[in-house]
Amino acid sequence: MHSHDERLNRYSRRVFYDADDAAYMAVSPEFPSLSAFGPTREEALTELDAAIEGTLATLARRGWPIPNPEPPPAPGDVPSGRFVVRIPRTLHATLVAHAREEGVSLNQYVSYLLATGTGHDTAFEPAASQAPEPAAPASPRASARPSTKPARTA
Repeated sequence: MHSHDERLNRYSRRVFYDADDAAYMAVSPEFPSLSAFGPTREEALTELDAAIEGTLATLARRGWPIPNPEPPPAPGDVPSGRFVVRIPRTLHATLVAHAREEGVSLNQYVSYLLATGTGHDTAFEPAASQAPEPAAPASPRASARPSTKPARTA
């Protein structure tokens, strides 16, 4: 049997910026009714971990089933990370211009746009011109309400 801390580290987590709440939101696919918020990614993850720990303790105390952690994808199941897409020339020109303004390659810029648009932006930091305005200090909070955002995959 795994300790709570060891098992907690095996659960998947997704973090994205929620403009409606002006905060970062963290969720875990294994616990669809949990979501946690914080003014930073780290604080949202800390709140999510606390919510998961509390849920695990409650489930164990009541003798209810404990969700299994989502297994990592098998090496053959992971896409290559490369695809080709046809776009209008005017859109291509706009993307090239924006990439140039940001001082990055077109591939880096499009990767950033795709990542931020799908909530997979943990590896990217927005350019200063695209960073969300700092919100008034909000206390992190966790809730047991269903997320309004679609589940994210790794």
